Amino acid sequence: MPSIAIDGARIVYEAAGQGPALVLLHSTASSRQQWAGLREALCGRFTLVAVDAYGHGDSDPWPGHRPITLADEAAVVARVIDRLPGRVHLVGHSYGGAVALRLALGSDRLASLVLVEPVSFHLLRDGSAFDAGLLDDIAPVADAVRGAVATGDHEAGLGRFVDYWNGAGTWAAVKPERRQALCRLAPAVAHNFDAAEGDPARLADCAGLRLPTLIMAGELTTRPAARIAARLATAIPGAECRIVAGAGHMLPRTHPAAFLEALSAHLDRAMTGRAKVHRLAAA
Repeated sequence: MPSIAIDGARIVYEAAGQGPALVLLHSTASSRQQWAGLREALCGRFTLVAVDAYGHGDSDPWPGHRPITLADEAAVVARVIDRLPGRVHLVGHSYGGAVALRLALGSDRLASLVLVEPVSFHLLRDGSAFDAGLLDDIAPVADAVRGAVATGDHEAGLGRFVDYWNGAGTWAAVKPERRQALCRLAPAVAHNFDAAEGDPARLADCAGLRLPTLIMAGELTTRPAARIAARLATAIPGAECRIVAGAGHMLPRTHPAAFLEALSAHLDRAMTGRAKVHRLAAA
């Protein structure tokens, strides 16, 4: 399995298929295997490059010499992209979406961008009182995870986290072996919250993005995730927004057909020059 080394940590990624690179960034408490369902549909047209983030899948944990940032996570992905030819299409879900946005704000290697409910909580800091209230909505979940890491009661924190994003009662239905695996990810989940909350980027920075962009959200997702997606859809020039009916935050997993249809249509538009951003530029 290919990997890169950064500050003594080994970061693993997987590449399969042929054609332009499609780089895939998974959500918190997941791994590159989140994207396995795309292989059959897309490997004939694209080289799928799925990266395990710090502390997830087969990648080493964050070295811990200081708090991790989205810029640190984006630097890992940039190193992987440096090994790929040409411009790449970048897809990120949840925390992976926040990392993808951070990378897009400072990279000229992207052909297009897909953000699936990016948890870019930092974008709510400078918003309205309503936005501030949404930060209060997610804060108890982040605090529960951090507290779980501090006390060693990982199950309590991860249970709160899983139920918040997947619906009440989800954790109770998780099999014991899967619970144990998720509990081992508690430190990485806490790091992810720190990075997503602390990034210095503001919504106004997104106005400088000039590439075909698709933003996706589930109709039934959490209030903070819905608000972030909506604000990005208006802030990024020419961005298209797709709301998936009946879906929640984990829409790539729960609604794979709708996700694949939207992703494929976006890639077709981006590769043929029919994405909105190109029409706007020509006007």
